[in-house]
Amino acid sequence: MATTQLIPNNLKLHQANQFIESFNENANTIYYMFAGKTSSVVGGGVPQEVDSFKTVQFGTYNTMLFGKHVLSTDTSLMVNRNLWTSNTVYAKYDDTDGNLSTKQFYVYVLEGGTYYVYKCLNNNGEAASTSIPTFSDTSASDDYYQTSDGYQWKYLYKLTTAQFDKFSTGSYIPIVVDSNTTSNAINGCIDVILVSSSGLNYNNYLSGQFSSGSVVNSNYPVCAVSSSGSTVNNFYTGCYLYITGGTGVGQYKEVVDYISNTSGRYVILESKFVTVPDNTSTYDINPKVIISGDSSQTINAVARAIVSNSSGNSISSIQMLNRGKNYLSAYASVYASPQVGVSGNASLRVIIPPKGGHGANIAMELYSSKVGVSVKFSNTETNTIPVANDYRSIGLIKDPMWSNVVFTVTSQNGTFTSGELVKQTIGNAVSSGYITSTSAGSLQLTNVYGFFVTGNSTVGSLVGQSSSANAIPTAIYVNGIQKSFETFDQRYTYGGSYQTGTTFTADEPVIVSGSVDTIVANAVFHSNNSSGNTVYLTQQFGLITTSNTLLGTTSGAVFNINTKYDPDLIIESGDVLYSENFDAVNRSSTQSETIKLILEY
Repeated sequence: MATTQLIPNNLKLHQANQFIESFNENANTIYYMFAGKTSSVVGGGVPQEVDSFKTVQFGTYNTMLFGKHVLSTDTSLMVNRNLWTSNTVYAKYDDTDGNLSTKQFYVYVLEGGTYYVYKCLNNNGEAASTSIPTFSDTSASDDYYQTSDGYQWKYLYKLTTAQFDKFSTGSYIPIVVDSNTTSNAINGCIDVILVSSSGLNYNNYLSGQFSSGSVVNSNYPVCAVSSSGSTVNNFYTGCYLYITGGTGVGQYKEVVDYISNTSGRYVILESKFVTVPDNTSTYDINPKVIISGDSSQTINAVARAIVSNSSGNSISSIQMLNRGKNYLSAYASVYASPQVGVSGNASLRVIIPPKGGHGANIAMELYSSKVGVSVKFSNTETNTIPVANDYRSIGLIKDPMWSNVVFTVTSQNGTFTSGELVKQTIGNAVSSGYITSTSAGSLQLTNVYGFFVTGNSTVGSLVGQSSSANAIPTAIYVNGIQKSFETFDQRYTYGGSYQTGTTFTADEPVIVSGSVDTIVANAVFHSNNSSGNTVYLTQQFGLITTSNTLLGTTSGAVFNINTKYDPDLIIESGDVLYSENFDAVNRSSTQSETIKLILEY
């Protein structure tokens, strides 16, 4: 049985897209960006992470401080950051170039506070680009945009300053689909025909301006053309007459006959003009390009050859007059009647656009295989993450579970049982957790997963899977703090009091001593609350209870514990997808930090 295989770039893009789609809450997958590690390493420096189970799972959670939910709006496909720079030779799009993904064939420019991205369709024979593309000169619907340096560009999409600043790095910029570009893309159209060899003596070209009454617009229009035209009959037969300016600009007709006699020079055209040219109309006569497809096209492409009189009347470029539609392959040649006397025929190559046309699938066209993740830790995040001390690592975790979650409930029907699974279903997303205890108007759960929401019966009731009891959640508390599941605090929290006025110092090791001076537990002090009756610890080993006393190993401070809360997330739940160490970042109540990750497939 035949199988279909994705080519490597498409596979990478498919994987990147799948990753981004999984950030949608309806996908029932949840990601958090976390920060961790307040303590510096012995000897200083920034250590590299070791990819081992102990380091990635336990070690990461043991030093984790806090985290924030990554939304779908915090992710974007990314491409290389190619800022347009004058006198740079940019590669052109070429359907036969197997190394195109490694080249600069697209650029971005900043214009009026907006970033615009353009794809190079033709680089004027590998010439340097000296004229910057500007959106004010083109649009999403333009099928042909050429700058004065001979480069042909295709506008793809634009980025606001906010979008650019959120995701861009020194090497990458985000992709934002422009629906206008996508809707204007034409499958199998021909935007570019390259001149491989230019030939010689294509003398069948002529320019001029019509005079009054020189166009007789019959079924086969007869047009009097410049007296400088050839005296040889049929010399321009098979060429295109193209209105370059004035009345009727943009119209073109094939020359079916050319007559030269004592009364003048005349071309006979294939059909009537829609708008009849007059004495304001200028025209060119150029050799016709014959384009042959594989019969898959539904609209035939039309092009004219531009002749360079400074290079032996050779073919310098091809201008598309109609790009056609649904070509899968094509070849082209320049036509000249036998009377012209061409010596050395030009050779052309048709460039077939990507599936759907240029701009139909921007990520695929620009070989995107990277995902940008950008999350801002906005100072305290409404008093749910710490602003004291610092952190030295960040990372990404997937699908962790929460401990010690309490729901206040109303409109309860039936009796929930301890240990049973409770679910809340909203759309395609299912949140769940196991009951650890119940009381009047509240349920306490652990191993909580998902995004429970509060509201009424139209939002989603809590349902016991074995008891079938149900209730409407009215508030959510995590470790005694009313909050949502948007942020977590992974520190150990201990309430109590210091025995003296001395307090622990930042990053100081603290211990719990046994009756014979044996250390039964140890941790690292992170910070106090504002009133000094709560201490926050990290990197805890061993069990610390409400009957214990903490001792600072350097300050000598002593703290008597009377309440405790474990970290919001269950240790080692979920998967650590990424972790990175760096120099310390100090937190402040007036400061925010934006964390950007680039994930490559």
